[in-house]
Amino acid sequence: VNIEVEKARENIKRLINAKKSSEIIFTKNTTEGINLIANSLNWKKGDEIIISDKEHNSNLIPWLKLKEKGVKAVVVESNEDNTFNIDKFKESFTKNTQLVSVVHTSNFDGVTNPIKEISQITHKNNALLLVDGAQGIPHSEIDVRKLNIDFLAFSGHKMLGPTGTGALYGKKELLKKLNQFIVG
Repeated sequence: VNIEVEKARENIKRLINAKKSSEIIFTKNTTEGINLIANSLNWKKGDEIIISDKEHNSNLIPWLKLKEKGVKAVVVESNEDNTFNIDKFKESFTKNTQLVSVVHTSNFDGVTNPIKEISQITHKNNALLLVDGAQGIPHSEIDVRKLNIDFLAFSGHKMLGPTGTGALYGKKELLKKLNQFIVG
C-alpha cells in the first residue's frame, strides 16, 4: 500500500467528512466519476434519472446515453431567476426514479443548489443522489454526511491540484453494489 496515496485518501475523507477513507475512489476528473456511476448502477428499461437544466456536459451526456438502455433523463427547469425549482423537482419524481444527479454550483451562472433540501426530497422518494461538486468544492464546504449525499464527484484541478486528478465519494454500502465498469 502506497503511504502517500492513503494519506491523500484520508485528506479527502476529512475534506468532505466521509465516514471511511475506503469511500474515496481516485479518478481522472469529475467526468470519469460521473461516468463510473452511470455505467455501474443496475439500470432497467423504464428507469428514470432527474437532472437540472444547468448541468455541465459531464453530468448530462452520460445520462442521455443511457437512453440506449431504455433509461429516461428527466430535466427540471430552473426558476426565472436561475435558482433551483424545488416545486418542479418534487413533481418530477415517479415510481421509476432511481437517481438524482445535480450540480452543486453551476458553472453557467454560479448559482448554488439547495443540496440539503434536494437530498431530503430525493431520499423521501427512495432514489439515490449524485452531486457534481466540481465547481462547489473549491469554494464551499460540502459535508457528505450532513447533506446525506450518496455519491460526490469532483476534480483536483478545480482545487488548484494537478490536471488529471479527481475523486468519487460513495457510501460504502452503495459502492459494494456497483457493477464493474472497466475490466482487464
